[in-house]
Amino acid sequence: MATAALVLGIISIVLFWAPWLSLTVAILGIIFGSIAKSRYDEGLPGLICSIVGFLLSIIWIIIILTILKAIFSAFLFL
Repeated sequence: MATAALVLGIISIVLFWAPWLSLTVAILGIIFGSIAKSRYDEGLPGLICSIVGFLLSIIWIIIILTILKAIFSAFLFL
């Protein structure tokens, strides 16, 4: 689960050109990261992977939502 969270966090950043797909993958990364953190049965490396994947997903969701808000607000003023 921890590795899945890390991979999904990285994939969400790689998919920056498709914001809706990137947002979906980032949400999945948050879900897997929080599940992996609550289990903590994969040892310290698993905990670190889950935290990094969780943080990557959270940061990317904030960036994507900010960009989408800017795009939609620009279209409202046209």
